[in-house]
Amino acid sequence: FYLTDLDHFIKEKLHVKYYIRYMDDLLCLGSNKRKLHFAQKEIEKFLIGEKLCAKQNWQVYKLADSKTSGRAIDFLGFQFFDNFIRLRGRTYLRACRRISKVAQKPYLTSRDASACISYVSKFERCSGNALYDKYFQRELCLKNCKRAISKKARIENLGIAV
Repeated sequence: FYLTDLDHFIKEKLHVKYYIRYMDDLLCLGSNKRKLHFAQKEIEKFLIGEKLCAKQNWQVYKLADSKTSGRAIDFLGFQFFDNFIRLRGRTYLRACRRISKVAQKPYLTSRDASACISYVSKFERCSGNALYDKYFQRELCLKNCKRAISKKARIENLGIAV
């Protein structure tokens, strides 16, 4: 909500054709690198006026597509290509570790169950859904995760301290 003015500035004043923002992550896409560099400088000026600053790890690069070489868009834990979405390596590794740790526990807490459901939904949203089917489906029962979360919600609704 706080950065709504920035959104309007980028779309209406800078005329960036493709713009996505989630929380504090910005993604500007365009066909002209000079325009993108100019937009980046103007965004930094705008943020200084708002007493904010941009992260210094911004990049301008050619996107990967099926015809030429380039890089994927690395955004929100995923790598976006023109025809598929891949889970970022760190995110995949974190999911593997968490799910295997939860599978070894004798009981399932609602916090562990919530984390596992979150990771499974990440697998469903990318082209790595087969990874979940192959490696985690036998270790992790989603019914048990949902049951643990539901049980905690019922307890909280009754007002019982856990």
